[in-house]
Amino acid sequence: MKLLLPRTRRLILAVSGGADSMAMLSLLSEADLELEVAHLDHRLRPESSEDAAFVQAEAERLELPFHLARVKVRKLARRKHTSLESAGRLARYRFLRRLARRRQAVAATAHTADDQAETVLMRLAEGGSPTGIWPRVGDWLVRPLLKVRREELRRLLTERGLSWREDPTNLSDLPRSRVRHTVLPAMEALNPFAVEALGRVAERARRDERWLRWLARGQLSRWAEPRPGGLALPEAWLRGLAEPLRTRVYRAVLRQVAPGARLRASHHRGRALPGGVVSYREGEMLVFQGRLPPLPEVLLHPGRNEVPEWSLVLEIDPVAELETGPEVICLDLDRLGQPWLLRPRRRGDAMAPYRGRVEPSATASTRVKEILQKAGVPRSQREAVPVLECGGEIVWLAGVRADRRFLATPTSQRILRFRLLRQGTAAWGGRLDTASSP
Repeated sequence: MKLLLPRTRRLILAVSGGADSMAMLSLLSEADLELEVAHLDHRLRPESSEDAAFVQAEAERLELPFHLARVKVRKLARRKHTSLESAGRLARYRFLRRLARRRQAVAATAHTADDQAETVLMRLAEGGSPTGIWPRVGDWLVRPLLKVRREELRRLLTERGLSWREDPTNLSDLPRSRVRHTVLPAMEALNPFAVEALGRVAERARRDERWLRWLARGQLSRWAEPRPGGLALPEAWLRGLAEPLRTRVYRAVLRQVAPGARLRASHHRGRALPGGVVSYREGEMLVFQGRLPPLPEVLLHPGRNEVPEWSLVLEIDPVAELETGPEVICLDLDRLGQPWLLRPRRRGDAMAPYRGRVEPSATASTRVKEILQKAGVPRSQREAVPVLECGGEIVWLAGVRADRRFLATPTSQRILRFRLLRQGTAAWGGRLDTASSP
């Protein structure tokens, strides 16, 4: 019996009490390994607590540590708007991953060659991506029985006089159950080695996918340009890629911008994607932007103000003469109210943008959104432009536009200079060629 064992000696065995997992427990308890037993009670059947007690008794008989968790899978399925089978799988992997990390071990599940064949058939019937036809593995998860047939394991349990628990859902009308009891037997009638053949299909798909992902990562590192909370790719280059590679590039983008989310190949301008990612065009680039972390509202004071959340320093100092520049603004202190705040823009923000002359009596009638659009600030950077507010009035969109009511003039009695110094890669964008002071 060929077992696929990891290099590590510490394993956490996921044991449901069914025949496959009980056989795995029996086989691996004979190996030179440090084993622990984990069981998740799905709370779907009244007798599920009996399954947990059965597994615990076997772990105690073998003198192995036992870990038990209980999850209301039906409630989880409603909350996630998914099937019971998907919710149960999500709960199991979450439980095993956390336990494996906590115990500094690798989790092992009892998926067999038959399970893999069933998965291949189900994914093919759904018309899904090849990425779904081989079982999940990783640095924290292994499947030692993937080359072993289910009937071999039952034979082993019978020979050793070991019992197991039967899950009624294995005989139900669930899709996997129908594949197991109807579709796969029909295929084996055509080819007695159908299970092994489907396993080879999964292995070839896995190798091809690994190569495509490697190729996509290389292309992404070459062509991607950073954006606040995301990245941008040349749209013409993307369209020129072969469709299989383009799909893997999209998935690589999502893994980078929103880890844990799943991306389908389709995308549209301004369309919300999984994980809160939005894609849209910016000139000749296609931008993928994730959720930006909320930028704080910072109370300012004269002198040096370090704002690590914005990756910048704002210096506020009195000066005798006017200074100009995209990242410097000189304001008339006698017109400024209190408090002084640095904050992100808000819905409905408005100001009186500078248009060549200072007008203290002007009204704030132009929306900030409109100013940023006209100034050519890329959409991916608008939420990260710092807003300087004094006494409840916007006086400066940093690096973009000043308010003409508060700018200092040669006749101002007291001039206050505000200067931005960026540290590393600031959340907001690059230098813009727009007047921010006279």
